[in-house]
Amino acid sequence: IITSSLGFAYKQSRALTAMVSSKSTNNKKVYNLKGPLFFGSAQTFDALFTPKNDPDVVILNLSDCHLMDHSAVNSLETIAEKYTKLGKTLWLEGVSPEGQRMIQKYCQGLSSPPFQAIS
Repeated sequence: IITSSLGFAYKQSRALTAMVSSKSTNNKKVYNLKGPLFFGSAQTFDALFTPKNDPDVVILNLSDCHLMDHSAVNSLETIAEKYTKLGKTLWLEGVSPEGQRMIQKYCQGLSSPPFQAIS
């Protein structure tokens, strides 16, 4: 059972993808994420982005991405901090109600969340 669980987690960690949307312009870039974001896919998630080369406004469309655990929100915060350090803004779009609750819980006590949400 343990081997099967580890195999499943490994396969799911590789299922996360990002495609640049046709809605991207010179002023903004839209990443459409697809797949599960969790502890196993955190490293894959980080490698999907190019903060130094991206425009000042970046939107992560999470409509097809499921935030599965606390580490998913931590991954969002980590990438948001990379953009913030470069003077860029990260927006989250299409977050599920469950994901919104997870983000709100994670951000309690923070003076300002590292990302903004688009309804």
